[in-house]
Amino acid sequence: MNLTKITLGLTLVAAPLLGLSQIAASFTVQHSGLAPSDEAVVNVGDTIQFIYGGGGPHPMTSGHGTGIESPTFFPTVTVTAGSPEAFCTLEEPGVYYFHCGTNPGNSNNWGTLNVVDPTSGVGEHPVATWTPSWNASFRQLSLNGTSLPSQVMLVDMSGKLAQSWNLVGSNATLQVADLPTGIYILRGDDGVNVTLWLQ
Repeated sequence: MNLTKITLGLTLVAAPLLGLSQIAASFTVQHSGLAPSDEAVVNVGDTIQFIYGGGGPHPMTSGHGTGIESPTFFPTVTVTAGSPEAFCTLEEPGVYYFHCGTNPGNSNNWGTLNVVDPTSGVGEHPVATWTPSWNASFRQLSLNGTSLPSQVMLVDMSGKLAQSWNLVGSNATLQVADLPTGIYILRGDDGVNVTLWLQ
């Protein structure tokens, strides 16, 4: 029995792949870092929650640390001991970097939101100008094609971000050795989504 399989195909899904709960992503902010993770994938218009986890006020603002601009501007959201919860929604797809403005050098509180529009491909079939291939020996994906996206994200079936990569050139190798067996979706910022079964 072959234990390393990969199945590929365009995924044209109109419904969100994220959980159906009202809050799509939640970040507890404390000096030791963001919990449960510093990254999340959400859909356009989803509710994002910030929770005060201790220390001084935490104005979560655009960018990473001191001078690293966010690809897409993130509006400031502040949590404090007196206002321990804050919510926001993002209406533009893109990658959003944010950090705590009180201590911008604390990289523990640098976060990333990948905001996708699940309806952008409805009625359209993006032309796949790239395809992934699987190397079971090294547990890595290679992307080859005439035009690669500038960024790809690998998300699990719950919509949780597993890994993301910024790409340069006409081919790329993506290491996935630490990922558990399962079904994933490889999303390019060019609108192409590929379903992968990593076993």
